[in-house]
Amino acid sequence: MESVIARLEELMQAENSFEQIRAEVSDLRASFMNKLREKNKKLREEHKEAGGAPEEFETPKEPLFDKFKSLLDVFNEKREVYIQKREAERKRREEELQKKLAARKEVIAEMKALVDSKEEQLNKAFDGFNAIQEKWKAIGRLGGDEAKNQQIDYNHQVDLFYHHVNMLKEARDFDYMRNWTEKAKILEKMEALLPIENIRQLETEMKVCQSEWKKAGPLPMTKREEANAKYMELADQIYGRIKTHYDSLRESQQGNYEGKQALIEKV
Repeated sequence: MESVIARLEELMQAENSFEQIRAEVSDLRASFMNKLREKNKKLREEHKEAGGAPEEFETPKEPLFDKFKSLLDVFNEKREVYIQKREAERKRREEELQKKLAARKEVIAEMKALVDSKEEQLNKAFDGFNAIQEKWKAIGRLGGDEAKNQQIDYNHQVDLFYHHVNMLKEARDFDYMRNWTEKAKILEKMEALLPIENIRQLETEMKVCQSEWKKAGPLPMTKREEANAKYMELADQIYGRIKTHYDSLRESQQGNYEGKQALIEKV
């Protein structure tokens, strides 16, 4: 029993935490009480062997019991401090969880607003989506039923966003193909202008083609460079003919002017 007391004193004086010593203290307490029971049992048997009546036996006070109890009191104080700290930590974690759940709720509301906005510009839509995704990731994983339900809600909104994006892509692809059809027709009209001899007619119809080309929407990347190159090639040919015509006309007019000036001088 003295060894139990000595070990308890070591544990109570050391800087060990409650968690580090509670298992050993529990064993030491059980050991002390077992030894005390064995000691009292032995004294009872000795009393009986000496001819004493069992009912006359009085369990003597153990000299080490007060010391044992005082050491357990110190241990119980450590346990109370540990329980208070654990409760404070539990409250802190609960408060942090509630803050994160509230933050998640705001992020889900942002995602819903983005989905409901039906943003038609893909780049702008994805900029907003990526910003919301970063906020969600920054909050991190959370446990509990509410967090699980939030994750399900958030995933649903993400699915709705991608569904909207896919619809936008399909609409954009449709617009691209329609624009390509329109511009292909414009290129055909421009090719048909090449044989026209009447420069005024050529110039007028080329301006119409140029206006139609500007009004037609954008093309898919796979067709854009090819179409623009073809358009510039035909435009250069047509405007080249127009420029040549007007240059020749100006030269002819300059010749007429000079001839008339000579006549004036003769007169």
